[in-house]
Amino acid sequence: MTLFFDLDGTLFETGPCVATAAQGLLAEYGLPSLTEAAILSGLGKPSLEFLRGLLPDGMDPASVRGRFRELERDAIRARGKLYPGARELLENLRKAGHSLHICSNGSAEYLQIVLRATGIEGLFDGVHSASEHPSKGALLRALLRPGEAALLIGDTRFDLQAAECCRIPFIAARYGYGSRGELAPACLFADSPSEIASRVAQACVFVAISEEIKRKSAKIVGVNGVDCSGKTRFAQTLARFLQASGQEASVVHGDDFHNPAALRAQGDDEAESYLRNAFDQERLAREILAPFRTDGALRKELLCLDLQSDLFERRIRLDAGEGSVLLVEGVLLFREPLLPYFDLKIFLKVGFDELLRRAALRDVPLMGEGILGKYRRRYIPAQTRYLNENAPESGADFVVCNEDFARPAILRQPGR
Repeated sequence: MTLFFDLDGTLFETGPCVATAAQGLLAEYGLPSLTEAAILSGLGKPSLEFLRGLLPDGMDPASVRGRFRELERDAIRARGKLYPGARELLENLRKAGHSLHICSNGSAEYLQIVLRATGIEGLFDGVHSASEHPSKGALLRALLRPGEAALLIGDTRFDLQAAECCRIPFIAARYGYGSRGELAPACLFADSPSEIASRVAQACVFVAISEEIKRKSAKIVGVNGVDCSGKTRFAQTLARFLQASGQEASVVHGDDFHNPAALRAQGDDEAESYLRNAFDQERLAREILAPFRTDGALRKELLCLDLQSDLFERRIRLDAGEGSVLLVEGVLLFREPLLPYFDLKIFLKVGFDELLRRAALRDVPLMGEGILGKYRRRYIPAQTRYLNENAPESGADFVVCNEDFARPAILRQPGR
């Protein structure tokens, strides 16, 4: 995969050098000093726009740009450094076979100074400056080849906007200089350079699935696995990846179609009762999947069961416009009457030991230790029967090992 890295705030810890240069510039011109936070709030912008934020109204930023550059380059050569773990990240990504590029608003001269000062100039297949382009997005658009699988990794809304305009996924480096709010639409998030390697591994899985959805023109995609296998998170992240490439996507949760408690508890065999009666999958097929298959869109509000009150008083709204992909996630999913509706099936493979470990972390604080007994007595036996009767793994298009949320791995995919 081709990985485009922003430099400042993503790999290079720009703040100390920029703050030193800015304070030196203000002092030379007899201007009031600014706080480091005020200075760094403009990072990521083109240089003239950044300087305009430092200077008083009426002062031309172009008149001081040369001197600012001198001061900044002196600071970089003297004390410039990467974020901890950034060099190791780049080396490991190269070893994994990825093509690495810098895509930055900094000038070509500035980029070379930073790369030489930090000793990483030999780790990139390309170093690209947006200084002679209308925007970083315009540069990125010129660099992308048709059909190329690519990601942009950056730390500000300007990086996010560049990825959005080119319709490629974006990984937000939240340790940089952007705010968490402005980075919220990103596909994935990293809180340190060392986390980026895991996010790239995740992205490879979601990009491969997104490409297959487009290749097949799949409209209804199922995400199945045992309890606590990460279905909800997986489906929501897949939706963000599809949206990043310009494909609208909506997520439907199988848990929204629980039957009332009395029906779920029918019979002497707890596991069998759960397997046969836990969900009203006929309603899911009748009210969601069938009309969406027919019309290609669905805007609907449903009253669903509230598990706490055991009453149909929880409203959910599905707003899937024409051309959307419907991602349906849930347990016990790949069987009649739902099975014929899925154009693509994804099975998340997680063992029952890992299920119980996650259940202890997720459910015990809310429901007490007794919930683990319910898993062993009811849910796991029921899902074991489901796996044996319906073989959802062997029938899936993608099988993804999701034992580690941060490092999903495709075990099987179409054509391989």
